[in-house]
Amino acid sequence: MLFYLHGDAMHNWLEHTHNEWHNILTQALAMMDEIYLTNLTKTTDWLPGLDAVFKAFTQPLSHVQYILLGESPYPRAQSANGYAFWDASVGDLWCETGLSKAVNRATSLRNLLKMLLHARGDLTASFSQDAIADIDKSALCQTGTQLFEHFIQQGYLLLNASLVYRP
Repeated sequence: MLFYLHGDAMHNWLEHTHNEWHNILTQALAMMDEIYLTNLTKTTDWLPGLDAVFKAFTQPLSHVQYILLGESPYPRAQSANGYAFWDASVGDLWCETGLSKAVNRATSLRNLLKMLLHARGDLTASFSQDAIADIDKSALCQTGTQLFEHFIQQGYLLLNASLVYRP
């Protein structure tokens, strides 16, 4: 395990990861600049923060069948949670007029939902709010948590290419 000094306490980078990832993550961390890693443990000006930076690795490696790769954590503390595309501030996905206001603010999530609706055949020519409002969404996931927990249960690793965002 890799530990770094943080004030008077040691920080365990792998504390919140599944043990099947430990060898891979230990090797990856060993290749990184130790000054950079130590700096991350001493500052709080980055997202998603120490407790969530490796959140995507909480599921067993043996369970992963697909990788859904995002760019970087959402640039808002209330949104960044360590998973790609999952905006922690989003509750309901839908509203009477289409996508909820919270989804429309989360650009990556909005685009992902439109792509999924298109792949299902629910959206074809128009991707407008009106077109989304016309879809029967009663059998679909209703909240962000339901959607992304379902992804994880199906073996998706929700990984950002960059695990850290500094405003």
